[in-house]
Amino acid sequence: MKPNLSPPIRTSVAVHFRGRIEEADSAGLSRDKMVLRMTLADASALKRDRGIAISDIGFADGVMRFLGVRVEEGGVARSELGVYDASAKPPAEPAARKKPARKSAAKPATAKRAAAATKAAPQAPVGNQSL
Repeated sequence: MKPNLSPPIRTSVAVHFRGRIEEADSAGLSRDKMVLRMTLADASALKRDRGIAISDIGFADGVMRFLGVRVEEGGVARSELGVYDASAKPPAEPAARKKPARKSAAKPATAKRAAAATKAAPQAPVGNQSL
């Protein structure tokens, strides 16, 4: 028999970290001291997961919490559960891209150029005037 070479099926982010949080909680670590440092992709998947109860995820005072654990998005290559250190700086926001400068619109003709252009144009005789 050939061994199964397909990659293992990954559980959802919510299911995976729910188990990790419960393990840490049973080991005696308070949920206020825990922090979930998540990749942007995992944080996005957690926010969009329809299997999460509304009471399990919250966004209060600008802080995302999952099961009472603070969530920090970005700044990591792999999501992990750790101990929250209030003195540590939060991950830096990615630098905003500058928009390319637009070329200015063509300048309108000045009044002098417009007047000169109308004077130079020949005018047709009006009425009974002869040339």
